Amino acid sequence: MEEVWNAFRRELGAHGGLTGAQLQEFLIRLGIDPAHVKDLLKEFSADPHQRFDFSDFLRFLEEGLEGPEGKAARPSESKPFDLIVLGCGPAGVKAATEAASRGYHVGIVEPQEKPTGAPTGAYSKCIREAVMAKKWTWPEIHDMVQKIVAHAHENTMRLLHAFHIDVLVGAASFVDTKTISLAKPSGGTRTLESSAFVIATGSKANHLPMIPFDLPGVYDSDTVSQIDFIPKSMVVQGAGIIGLEYANMFAKLGARVVVVEFADKMLQMLDRELQAALLADLAANKVEILLKTSITTVRPQEAGIRGKPSLIVDTTGGSFRCECLLSAVGRCGTTDGLGLEKIGVTIGRGKMIQVDENQYTGVANIYAVGDVAGGNLATIGQAQAVRAVRRLFGSGKFTLVDKAVKPYTVWTIPEISWAGLNEQEAEQKNLNFGVVRADYGKTVRGIVSGEPGFLKLIFDRDNGKVLGVHICGSQASELINFGADAVDSGTTIFEILQFVFPAVTFHILYNWAAAEAKIRFSGVKSLSGAASWGRLRRSIIRSLERAESELSFEEAVCSAFRTFDSDGSGFLTSEQLQAAMSSLGLDLDKVAVEEMINEVGLLA
Repeated sequence: MEEVWNAFRRELGAHGGLTGAQLQEFLIRLGIDPAHVKDLLKEFSADPHQRFDFSDFLRFLEEGLEGPEGKAARPSESKPFDLIVLGCGPAGVKAATEAASRGYHVGIVEPQEKPTGAPTGAYSKCIREAVMAKKWTWPEIHDMVQKIVAHAHENTMRLLHAFHIDVLVGAASFVDTKTISLAKPSGGTRTLESSAFVIATGSKANHLPMIPFDLPGVYDSDTVSQIDFIPKSMVVQGAGIIGLEYANMFAKLGARVVVVEFADKMLQMLDRELQAALLADLAANKVEILLKTSITTVRPQEAGIRGKPSLIVDTTGGSFRCECLLSAVGRCGTTDGLGLEKIGVTIGRGKMIQVDENQYTGVANIYAVGDVAGGNLATIGQAQAVRAVRRLFGSGKFTLVDKAVKPYTVWTIPEISWAGLNEQEAEQKNLNFGVVRADYGKTVRGIVSGEPGFLKLIFDRDNGKVLGVHICGSQASELINFGADAVDSGTTIFEILQFVFPAVTFHILYNWAAAEAKIRFSGVKSLSGAASWGRLRRSIIRSLERAESELSFEEAVCSAFRTFDSDGSGFLTSEQLQAAMSSLGLDLDKVAVEEMINEVGLLA
């Protein structure tokens, strides 16, 4: 940064520091919004003619841009807040900015001194990106993760400062429905008043009693970020989404992974083909999955030859020695210590705050959004935050209607995504549905990249509407959004065929799938067999026209059928059908004839 500063100073021919006006130009060149720069310089008291050296500029950055309680974020002691948001994750930041954009005085409380605004699963996604970028050593992975975290913190703080939101670092607890007590990290407490509150404190990992989480080498889905090496061996407790994401990634980094799951099935929300694809990938990476198995005890052992922690994990299916144990058995709402019982807020199953369709807790002006209120995706939590703030402060665009169908993704490698009904659910509902699948290899991009994958489309045979979309492969998390919207809006396979996607993209898979679905919509079983019957019809019609015959297509076929039905049984063998087709001017090989027979359901 200092080199950029000096280069800019030399460009201007400035001696010593930069004037306030030059500093403004410098910040704009760095890509900071001019309106934001003007506000920041005003708060920094940068006189247009006063000169600033580089140390002044660094202090400006620390206090004006990045500091959790710098000039632009210094809490107002003089007046109560219109809204205080508890939690600086995606849902909390969205609630804060939504209210601040309407001109309200907003504060946001965060226990961490460097809030990132990142979702709960950000760490696993960081590791995933590091693996995808071929970072195979822990220093490489750690460096990439730290860069992502630092970037997220910088962006979040810049956003909060741009909206003049007061960042309040500490742990909050309700005193009454209009007051919270804030315990500062440095010690001491302060009292803050607000007309309204939005609770967005997120979730934390569940802890089962048989797991000694204070033992070195034992982690949960929150503390897994503290692992500072690539383990050679790992036991994962729980075959849910979080557990399998980490199992997949650490296996690809070379760890020998065993997954222990109490239930007899796993990932029941996935379509059977997505389940099969995920299990095949885990097997390819030598991940062992033990169903109907429980951990009974976890014992420390002497450090291994690498000096890393060593554990013995005893289960009902045997004992395993490993360098670390990851417990991933779900998450619960972060409600402990908030003092919610004092003000009458109801906490339900999984320590989740109970809310209505508007995210209202039923107590005063207190709302809850995100993980702590059951919104288990960052984007769902953000939508809840918008709804809550609009309900609080009013908006002409306020609506109770949500998108009924939402896209979901499991961040394995390759990623898998889905929206709408899976095949098992369609069967359980006794729907008249069809299934088509388009492989990545059908697209130009898939051929060039060689990436495996598929898009599976489930459609209603009665009206052609798309019921579900399931994708396994690169960019599945991006591709699924079109599918989710198609299911939610009742789009038909015929309408998808009319949609023009960009060339050489995986989105063409939707066209491929819809084209096949259109054919199957009429009850076709075999595309090749149906095509052969179509060729027969066209061939006979042309022959009849050339011969100026008065016979209709149906009469000509019946005549040929009777001619070769030598035993009068009313059925033709494949050889007789082949001879009948030849007599009508259509030469087909034996395979094509067998497909034609299969298409009409006849037994030769």
